[in-house]
Amino acid sequence: MSLLTREKKYQYIALTNSGLNLHEANTLARIVNVASMRGYMSDEDFKILNEILDKLERFAGLLETKSQAKKRIIKKYSRQKGEDRIANFFTTGLGAGLNKKTDFKRFGILKRRVMKQRAPTRPGSSIGKIGKTRVIGHKKLNRDIDNLAKSLNKMIASFERIGNKKAGAKAKAGAINNFINSIRTEVKIKGRR
Repeated sequence: MSLLTREKKYQYIALTNSGLNLHEANTLARIVNVASMRGYMSDEDFKILNEILDKLERFAGLLETKSQAKKRIIKKYSRQKGEDRIANFFTTGLGAGLNKKTDFKRFGILKRRVMKQRAPTRPGSSIGKIGKTRVIGHKKLNRDIDNLAKSLNKMIASFERIGNKKAGAKAKAGAINNFINSIRTEVKIKGRR
């Protein structure tokens, strides 16, 4: 296990046992990042969440040209990059900071106490302290996004047939804004003292 992975797990355990407000953005980002690691979140859930983020990013700037629409693909992200994207989405929402790296610099209670000798590392000490991540509602959200895209395309085509492209674009922008604003995310942390 790499040093960074051990550090992430240590911070997760220390933060959940600390009694701090875990819904502060920086703290929550660290916790969600660890919860989306391999071994805690299934690969299928990880893949679907990143697909949802890609689709929402496209919807956020949907007034795209035909050449952009042809290039539309679901990207595959490295596990680390995907974990950062998921953590940022659940803490700050969909926006400019989605691809920002999660900061794991120690602060406050996470700072190491001054000791004469550093305590030896104990591999496997986090087993049983960090549970499996449950993701609820992501498959339905993924289907809803696909259905929205299909119905928007049909709506735009019908406006184009009657010759009113401006009204079609305005209706599309309104529908996308309403849909993105209706998405709610919540992180529940169980097992705190």
